[in-house]
Amino acid sequence: MKYILYWELRLEDFDKMAEKVMKYNQIIKENPEKWGKIILTPHATSTDYCKGFFIAESEQDQIADLIAYFFPEMKMTYEPLFNTGKQMELILKRKK
Repeated sequence: MKYILYWELRLEDFDKMAEKVMKYNQIIKENPEKWGKIILTPHATSTDYCKGFFIAESEQDQIADLIAYFFPEMKMTYEPLFNTGKQMELILKRKK
C-alpha cells in the first residue's frame, strides 16, 4: 500500500536528524525489505525546512518501524493513499 507521511522537526534537532538520516540511508541499503520503498523522496513544505512529506510503498508495520526509528526528533503522521479509479469502481458496483 502507498502512504503519504508528513514529518516535522524542531530546528534545534536538525543536526541530530541529519545524522539519523545518513545512518538510515545505509541501513535501508543493507536491509531494504524491512523498510519498504520510498517512491517520492522527502520534500520540505516550509521555508525553514522543518516540515514536509514523502510517499512510501510499504506495509503498515514497516511504516511503524520507520516512525519509531526517527522518534523523538521527528514527529510523523501518515495516511494511506487510495487509487480513486478503483474506489469509484467499487462504489458503482455496490449501487447495482
